[in-house]
Amino acid sequence: EKTGREFLIPGDLRLKLLPKLRFELDRAVLNEKDSKQPFATIEAVKLSLRPWPLLRSQVILDQVEIGNFSVALKRYANGATNFDDLLPKDDSPSALRFDLAGVTIKNGTLRFDDELTQRKMQLTNLQVTTGRLTDNVVTPVRAQFLLAVDNPAATLQTQLASQLTFDLQRKRYQMNALKIQAQGE
Repeated sequence: EKTGREFLIPGDLRLKLLPKLRFELDRAVLNEKDSKQPFATIEAVKLSLRPWPLLRSQVILDQVEIGNFSVALKRYANGATNFDDLLPKDDSPSALRFDLAGVTIKNGTLRFDDELTQRKMQLTNLQVTTGRLTDNVVTPVRAQFLLAVDNPAATLQTQLASQLTFDLQRKRYQMNALKIQAQGE
């Protein structure tokens, strides 16, 4: 209600309690603001939560797996975006504290329709794996994807590997040892 976006879960939800809390979701859709048009869809999410840290008010997730997702981003001619309402409005330090053992993304798609520059870009077959994600810890990140742009027309098959460190309190992010291989037209 606060965002004006409809969030649907037409697929199955499963919760397993032992040996870890495990949550599985088959399908979810987040619509555009005040619209029935999908902004983001996801076909599979699996995550497990370590129960004992909850007693110490900590949320520690084991591997998070996301499959077959699609996000449609748009920048309008006036510079506004279709995701402005989802971004934080203040500059205060983040209170978010999390610890993920790792993230795996399989078969993702990101579309970006930029009316301001009259360009459309699409990242398809996005595959990402990470190591542990938490504040001030260096983690390996590997990704591969196909980038297609329409103006000027170009395609680029890309693989990258890097090390990521972030500090949510200071809103600082750092990538080191970035290696990129790309081939395209």
